[in-house]
Amino acid sequence: MPDLCGMVTGCYDICDSISELVWYAPPGYATYQWLYNNSILPWATSDTIHIPLYQSGVYTVKIGTSAGCSVISEPIDINFVTCGGCNFSGGMEIECGPVNSVGNQTYSLTFSINNSLGAGANLTINSSEGVVSAVTPSSLAAGINTVTATFEDVPAIDTLVCFTLNIGNQVQECDTTMCIRLPDCTSTTCQLSANITEFECVGNDAAGNPQYMVCMDVSWSGSNGSTFSISSSAGTFTVNPVTINNGSNSICYTYTDLPPLNTGLTIYMSAFDSANHTVCRDSVRHSYRPCPSDSCSFGVYGLCAHCHEQIQGSWSYDIELTIDNPFAGNANVSILPIPEGSFGPITPNPVGPGLQDITTEFIDFLPSNSIICFKLVLTEVATGKTCWKTVCVALPPCDSMTNILINTVENYTMMVYPNPANDHATINFMFENNVAQLEFVIRDVNGRELKTYSTENRSGEIHVNTDQYADGMYFIEIRKDGRAVGSSKFVVQKN
Repeated sequence: MPDLCGMVTGCYDICDSISELVWYAPPGYATYQWLYNNSILPWATSDTIHIPLYQSGVYTVKIGTSAGCSVISEPIDINFVTCGGCNFSGGMEIECGPVNSVGNQTYSLTFSINNSLGAGANLTINSSEGVVSAVTPSSLAAGINTVTATFEDVPAIDTLVCFTLNIGNQVQECDTTMCIRLPDCTSTTCQLSANITEFECVGNDAAGNPQYMVCMDVSWSGSNGSTFSISSSAGTFTVNPVTINNGSNSICYTYTDLPPLNTGLTIYMSAFDSANHTVCRDSVRHSYRPCPSDSCSFGVYGLCAHCHEQIQGSWSYDIELTIDNPFAGNANVSILPIPEGSFGPITPNPVGPGLQDITTEFIDFLPSNSIICFKLVLTEVATGKTCWKTVCVALPPCDSMTNILINTVENYTMMVYPNPANDHATINFMFENNVAQLEFVIRDVNGRELKTYSTENRSGEIHVNTDQYADGMYFIEIRKDGRAVGSSKFVVQKN
């Protein structure tokens, strides 16, 4: 029979702050099988077991010899308990980061935290001098943890910053304060300059604020892949920040002028060089004329997006549309930047008067978008007069069949996918004009109403549960403010 003399058994209270608990059985026997509350632990078949942390209960081990004799040990009753006191210690490091889109300096933080409360303790970090974000991880393991975060220093600018760190579980909490001096991020040896090449009115946003296309040539002496951000107290820029390389860079933005309306602004520029963690700063002043009151709009028809190719996880699309150039002569076509992705060259450009077909490539940034909205701008070559139009295009999922409906009379786009559907279908919709209520009525081929989905939003997604639908074709009736404005269809196919 196996000799269990010397094996530690009995009842034990174990502090829940430990990072590892190992139990030993007498070595040298043919077989071992550990049990927890009389249930076999399939993974525990050696003379040593790593007790699962915080899993209180009764552990035993069955030991067998090569001759077939076996014996089960006395119980090992383990109870994990909350230890008194709060041993919370750690250190921190700080490095300069980029300037953000509102002109505030950011910093990268790294904390080394000794968590004595046990695995799963939650961590929060706050500072009265600014905003702490992107705390990773926010749920700690027992013992030493490396935690990263981003700190945004908000005005007034500080030189010393203190952080309050709090860790806690359902039983207790503890906190500590760490203070550190902010490094000087400004470089005096770099060269950053910009020349504004275009500042053109492109209409108003949905709130009625004037918008402009702003293009500039930026000269940078630092590393490739640096982060370039701009800000102004007069308004906001999109897309911002962007990546620039050493040398000359051509960048265009959508600038929204916020109340009170302005005729000039100072643009504050910052370039963060990640190679040496320094920031280069400069500014440029520009005066401009307010948007004219007689600016015009134009027609856009036949919007369509086709999947082109996958680029580093993102899909690119060939976007085709027809524009109605209202000018007597040729006009240049431009698209304002949007945060959802980037546009390639427009072909042809410029375009002649009347109806003209144009194409462009769009790269969809992650996370993937189902509908994008952007502003098209026409600028007459001879006079410089501008017209603009905001349009929305549905981007089909490139890995499934999709039914897309574009209604130019009621000004909406709707997409149904996947099609065929198995256990669900998604209705993605975008109405350009405000609505009081939208209804999507699902009907079978006999016209029988199966379900109605209602919403007060003019854009969004509706998820249709088709799990109980039989294979076949189904119809979607679209109702706007009680009035039928279109229909679509999809197929349910479960085999």
